[in-house]
Amino acid sequence: MKDDKITLAWFQVSGVAGNSGIDNNIATASGVNVLAPTWYSVTDSSGNMSCYASAGLVNKMHQRGTDVWALVSDFDTNVDFAALYSSKKGKNQHGLIHLLMMQKKYGFDGINLDCENIKSAYAKRLSAVCKRIVDCM
Repeated sequence: MKDDKITLAWFQVSGVAGNSGIDNNIATASGVNVLAPTWYSVTDSSGNMSCYASAGLVNKMHQRGTDVWALVSDFDTNVDFAALYSSKKGKNQHGLIHLLMMQKKYGFDGINLDCENIKSAYAKRLSAVCKRIVDCM
């Protein structure tokens, strides 16, 4: 966790090749010390995710002194999130383990959960998943 003020910029990545556009985008951003590329999206109620991560982008940002927090979104309206978060560990544990393995593989510094479709029926379960992520990082 950064001790100083966090100035975060999101970086829209629509595929692995999209990571190469970072130089053009970050050049005009002043004071950014955390980059959150849109690398992960939950794709099904088993906790699987799309992945556009790039170790090269992480290394480039680290050379600039910028942390990378991989963004995980819940924007796919075809996913049954109630089913994903209804079990205590099962399905959502799969996504958590996957994220932690990807953090080790790609070297990003944190995770930015961009969950915008949260329903009260499973909000507490999602909070528990967030706590487990924090405890594991």
